[in-house]
Amino acid sequence: MRRTIFATFALVAISLASTHALALAGKYAVKGTNPGGKGNYTGTVTITQKGDLYQLAWSVGTTYTGVGIKSGNVLSVGWGTGGAAGYGVVSYTIGADGTLTGTWAGPKDTGLGTETLTPQK
Repeated sequence: MRRTIFATFALVAISLASTHALALAGKYAVKGTNPGGKGNYTGTVTITQKGDLYQLAWSVGTTYTGVGIKSGNVLSVGWGTGGAAGYGVVSYTIGADGTLTGTWAGPKDTGLGTETLTPQK
């Protein structure tokens, strides 16, 4: 009985750990809403892992780039255009299926936008 309980617990722990160990590198479809309900957008995001950091490149009508750090099941990213369009931050929760669900804002926003990244095959 104890062995069965231990084995079950070990399988659950491994399953939960693998959720956090998902490889994030790859191409994603992106769907988002702008802060204050000011429209929706779609496009693609490419994530590349560089050591402990993640580099992101959005193509959503405008090109944005960012750098992120992962802690548990959260990917936090600072992003910008490198120009007058500004910069911002996004925080994604990493789902068990590899989908990233986030909220974001730029320096002039007073509310949050939302964004979902869905892995592409």
